Amino acid sequence: MTYRLAHSLVDLRAEVDAAYPGRDKASDGWIGNAEHASRGNGSDHNPDRSHPLGIVRALDLDKDDRDGSRANIAQTVVDAMLRTKDPRVKYVIWRGRMFSSYVSRGVPAWTWRPYNGVNGHFEHVHVSVNPGSTGDRPGPWRISTPLAPAPATPDPEDTMTDEQFKAHLAAMREGFTSVVEEVRNLRPVLNTINTTNDGTRVAARSIHSALEKVVGLITPSAAGR
Repeated sequence: MTYRLAHSLVDLRAEVDAAYPGRDKASDGWIGNAEHASRGNGSDHNPDRSHPLGIVRALDLDKDDRDGSRANIAQTVVDAMLRTKDPRVKYVIWRGRMFSSYVSRGVPAWTWRPYNGVNGHFEHVHVSVNPGSTGDRPGPWRISTPLAPAPATPDPEDTMTDEQFKAHLAAMREGFTSVVEEVRNLRPVLNTINTTNDGTRVAARSIHSALEKVVGLITPSAAGR
């Protein structure tokens, strides 16, 4: 059985290696293990058999630099993806969250949303690229150099420790769940609204739509892993 890593991801790995020559690679990976293989096409770590060479369209990159003197490598990669919005990107998973290059469950493209997969990706960042020639295309990724200055106002979530962030995510999910239950209790009331009133009917539909989006946000994700 033949397979290869997407050319784009070969270049991404080489670019990160060049920027961080002493980095830890213990959590690096690309070809799926038996657990990934059991998901069939449900994981981008499995070879894409629509291509004769079986292209693997996912790469994991360890977050750590062995000398400990530089910023988190995974965060550098994530920041670059959000900054450049490279058309090769399909989605990225990092620290219990993910973003994609397309709208998903009502969440805009390139916007963080909760990721509820078994592996929260706290030790490495997962990058999946798009199918076809777009995702396979080689070329630079414009990853920031290790010594690039930090943003003047960093996202507070990016400065939390892993344990703080896990607690933060748990609180967010609990809050979402509470809101969903409260809105679900409104459904019987919405169903009794006089639907002859156009404005009221539109408002009821908007509430239903908002509810479905919230439910989608807290439903376990089947993406990439």
